[in-house]
Amino acid sequence: MASRLFGFSALVIIAVMVTTAIFFYAKGYRINFNQKTISGTGIIQISSLPKGAAVYIDEASTPKDATDVSLTNLAPGKYKLRLSKNGFIDWTKEVEVRAGLVTQVEALLFPSAPNLRAVTFSGVTKATVSPNSELLVYSVNQKDKEGLWVLDLSDRPLFFSKEPKQIARDSSGYSFSTSSFEWSPESKSILVRVKAAGGEVSFLLDASSLNEQFTDVSGQVADLKSQWTKDAQVKAADRINALGNDIKTLITGAKKVLFSPEEERVLVVQADGKAVVYDSKSYLSFEKTAATFNVPTADNYLWYPESAQSDHDSRHLILIRKDSISIVEADGSNEMTIYTGSFDPSAVFAWPNGSKLLISTSLNSSASKQPNLYSIDLR
Repeated sequence: MASRLFGFSALVIIAVMVTTAIFFYAKGYRINFNQKTISGTGIIQISSLPKGAAVYIDEASTPKDATDVSLTNLAPGKYKLRLSKNGFIDWTKEVEVRAGLVTQVEALLFPSAPNLRAVTFSGVTKATVSPNSELLVYSVNQKDKEGLWVLDLSDRPLFFSKEPKQIARDSSGYSFSTSSFEWSPESKSILVRVKAAGGEVSFLLDASSLNEQFTDVSGQVADLKSQWTKDAQVKAADRINALGNDIKTLITGAKKVLFSPEEERVLVVQADGKAVVYDSKSYLSFEKTAATFNVPTADNYLWYPESAQSDHDSRHLILIRKDSISIVEADGSNEMTIYTGSFDPSAVFAWPNGSKLLISTSLNSSASKQPNLYSIDLR
């Protein structure tokens, strides 16, 4: 009886020891038989869009593997990763590995020589994107096309036309091509101020079709804009309150505050011109405050909308400078130059699905006095 009990106890002890060993092995702990020590290791799990990028670690001349991949049994510390794929800009970043933990790396690769394609051919001025980033309104002065036009940037089924659509034609009474205009908050209508024989007149135009009947709303403009302002202030306050008190301190006196599409990250351009990203999804170690990251300075910024095919959510910023456009990660690392050349820095727009950028430029100034819209393919 005693021998049976002893045998059963031994089996239980062995089972516990094996289970414990498997647990710690899965956690990355390894035995160093030479030094007679047990040390923890970590894992870097790397994915990329597009897939199949070669993975280089710590200046190695030969790739470790290709994405998507997990690098296991790594000693704790910092590693320099480089992802390389033909036709794309190299992605590089320093990544910290911690014992027993999996470090996730999700890299977005951009073309090294993106295609530049003309989207309009009739000359474009005053291009303005809608609040939901899905529509672009602009004026055209070319003969037989004078007026206001709208370009749909959203993803639509193939049977829906993606060609620009005219929403207002110039006439003897109204010159829409020289008017001023702004979007309504819901992105469905456009408030237009146009010169007429009796002075300036305001119309509220439908952004989805050609407007042929016009209702004068000049007497309602002040109330309309006041309501739009109040609505915008309420929305901004709701966004800020949802992120807590830290962001309130950060944006005090800021020159620019730009929320990411999912509203969990905020770009803040401070009074001295320095730019930081407040990231409510990344918390500082041992603290309950969200992380902030310094990002390179630029003349203007846009959040890059991530592709619906990826799990990324606004992890990149578009940096707009006088003669260049770059994309940088939200933590300020890995800046990649996408375009260099002449363009209008005030007219750079991101396609909502992240597949391309739109710029306004004149590639052949002798052929047209006015710039046109060109797409820069990023996918």
